[in-house]
This record gives sequence, C-alpha cells and structure tokens, in this order.
Amino acid sequence: MTIKTIEDYIREVYSCMKKLKERFPHEELIFGYRGEAKDYEKTKMMPTLFRDNNAKDISSIENRVLESIIDNGISEQNNNLLDKTIDIQHYIAYSRLLDISFNSLVGLYFSVENENKEFDSYVYIIGIPKKYVFSPSSQYLKSNFEDILSGKGNIVEDNFKLILSSKKNERIIAQDGGFILFPGSRFHPIPNLYYEEITICKHRKKDIIKNLNVLFNINQSKIYPEKSYRKGKIDIDVNNRLLHTNYSIETEVDLFGYRLISELKCYKKCTKEDSGLKFERYKRVYRSEFKNILIKYIKDKDKKKYEEKLNQYLIQEKFI
Repeated sequence: MTIKTIEDYIREVYSCMKKLKERFPHEELIFGYRGEAKDYEKTKMMPTLFRDNNAKDISSIENRVLESIIDNGISEQNNNLLDKTIDIQHYIAYSRLLDISFNSLVGLYFSVENENKEFDSYVYIIGIPKKYVFSPSSQYLKSNFEDILSGKGNIVEDNFKLILSSKKNERIIAQDGGFILFPGSRFHPIPNLYYEEITICKHRKKDIIKNLNVLFNINQSKIYPEKSYRKGKIDIDVNNRLLHTNYSIETEVDLFGYRLISELKCYKKCTKEDSGLKFERYKRVYRSEFKNILIKYIKDKDKKKYEEKLNQYLIQEKFI
C-alpha cells in the first residue's frame, strides 16, 4: 500500500506498531521513526560514516573528525566522546549514529521534505525492546563508546543501541530526536524483525508537506530552529530511561544473550506454521554465535557459567 494522505499514514503507523508488538509480545517496545527520501536498498538506515567508509578503519576516521570539530569550535574539548559525536551528527551528520525521531509525523516530514517526485519515499517504524534503550548520560554507554573509539571495539559488533533524546541542542529537541548507535567496526544492519516500512507516494509529497504545516505546525523552521526564532519550550518525556550497570565485558555479553532469547521468541512465533526445522536452524545459528563470543572474550573458567545461563534461558522458554 502506498500512502497518499496523512490520515492514511497515521492508520498505517498504528498497524505497523501492532505488528511489532505482536512480534515481541513479551517486550516493552520503544518506537522510533526514520524517514528517507527513497529506497536506498542496501544502505537504508545506514549512518553516513559507514556509507562512505564501510571497508576502512572507521575508528581512525572518527578520531580525525573529532579533532576537526574541536579545532573549529563546534564541540568543547572537555565534552565526553559521546557528546562530541552527537555534536558531529548535529552539525555535519558524519558519525556512527543514525538520526531517528520519536514523533511519527516528524519521521514523515523527513521522508518528504525534498519533494522529489522521481521516487517514492519511506518511513521506517522501529520497535526497540526497552533493554536496548540508553540515556545519553548513561555511564555505561559513555564507557562503551570510549572503547569503540579507542580502537578496542565493541564486544558484540551488532549490539545496536537506542539513545534517547538529548536536551543539549535545539534541533534535537525540536525534532523529538534520538539516535541508534551502530558499534561495530563495519556496518551491521538492524534485523528486519525490529522494523516495518511505509511507502509514501512520490506524487503526494507536496500536499503532505503542506498539511503537516497547516495541521501540526511541522515545517522547516520548526524542525530546524537555528534557521529561525524558537517559538516555545518543547518538553520531552524521558521517563522511560533504563538504568544499566557499569559497562563491562560481562554485561555486554549478558545484553547479547538477552537479545538472542528475545529474537528466538520472535522467530518461534513467526515460524509456528512451519515444520519446526526453520526454528531449529535459527537456534543452532544463535547458539553458535553466542559460543563464538564466549571463546573470544570470556575467560575459560567462566565460559561454562555463561553456557549454563544460556541453557537455563532456553529451558525456561521451552526452546529445549
């Protein structure tokens, strides 16, 4: 279905949210929205840093960009690395962070703002379990980020994380903005379990932009407040913050184990009409990936403890 009006879009957003909730019935989901001007295929929902440099040494490029923004007065020397990277994303959109909005209509605006009639545009509705949601002031996230940029890397390369809104600059506030952090040395796309997409008709972009302004006061000057006078304080609800323990190898592996079980629940539900062979294949792949993580990062004396913990989860969920 190709969307032609805001009314149809809102109905489709509800439908997508319902599908995601049904897919993860045991999870509390936080929803984010990413608008893109066309179907970018293999590079959809990919941060610019990876799009330009996916085969290169990402951390060394990031550090050069960090030096540049400090030299140019865009960020303060004493800011932590995560805050500096948010500044990079804000001013030049060149980081491992992917911009999203927690407002579905802002996501729609970003998909149609260029009014290009050559391509349909897309809005991705992303449902992230609360376990992967972090405050921008989280010490866990800051420590994790320092390891990534120092070249140590992330323990689990595809442990993507959702970063809640920051009140540190006007644009993020106006856009109800947040970020998805991709921690790997190369790009690992978000599994399609976590999102649905809506197609916006290329011939109706101009009408949608007009109605977003008339009905919701969503327009260029509102979305990009540095280009105009700010019209009022915007309050963002961040009560859904999740408190994490201190960053460590163990907690990162635990997070991956939690994600593994969550995704297996989803796959079990999605493949219940099959013979069961497909689900068994998923289970073998996940257990193998988990063991590879243990081999690489966990001391020999602790490996058995983690394998037993995984088995307990699998038994608890009746996967074995």
